[in-house]
This record gives sequence, C-alpha cells and structure tokens, in this order.
Amino acid sequence: MMPQNKWLKPPRSLLLILFLLTLVSVSALGFFGWKLVVQERVVEAQRSRERLEQAADRIAGTLRRTLAEAGDRLGAWVAEPGSGVPPHDGLVLLLGADSLSAYPAERLLYQPSPQPLPETPGETFAEAETLEFQRGQ
Repeated sequence: MMPQNKWLKPPRSLLLILFLLTLVSVSALGFFGWKLVVQERVVEAQRSRERLEQAADRIAGTLRRTLAEAGDRLGAWVAEPGSGVPPHDGLVLLLGADSLSAYPAERLLYQPSPQPLPETPGETFAEAETLEFQRGQ
C-alpha cells in the first residue's frame, strides 16, 4: 500500500496542465484587456475629433451669419448713405476710379493717395533759374 502523503499528492502532469491552462487564461485576459484599452483610446480620439469638428462648424456658421448681416447693413448704407447709420465700430472706405473717401474720416489714419497739389506758377522760380543757369551762381 502507498504511504498516505504520496496518495494525497496530485500527479505532476495534472499540476503542469493546470499551470499551463492558468497561464494561457491569464495571457488571453491580458491580451484582450490591452486590445480593449487601445480600442477605447481610438474611440475617444474619434469622439474628440467629432466634438472639435462640431465646434468648428458652429463657429463657421456664426461667422457666416455675422458677416452676412454686416454685409447687408453696409450694402443698404452704401446704396443710400443718408438713410441709415453706418457700422459704429468700423470704417467705411469708398473707392472710386481716382478717389478714396472714408466715413467717418477721422478714423482713417493714413490716406495712401494724397490729393494732387496745384502746380506752382513758373514765375516763382524764374529769378532763381536766371541766377543758376545764366550767371553760374
């Protein structure tokens, strides 16, 4: 008869099978857990991108609406300058073929094309030219 302590010991092959089964189960659980974490990161990045696109769409819509309203007000004012009030925070520049006018004029800091100055009469420099060219002074 077998001694009692050997009889209660499980066979080594059974322990090896249980160990390998546990190792495979833990490995599979770790692998699938890692895949789940990666997938959650991808989904969160996609949701973040969608929220960003929605915010950009809202901003673009608001900007389009504001520009359309300002364009309508400015168009009505340009059609009939005395009929309405021009935009109170801005400067209206009216460009002509050879002119530039601003409303309100005091907000225009620099006028790129100055008004032509009247030509000086020839008699003003006649005496100086005589001294310079004829007398060599």
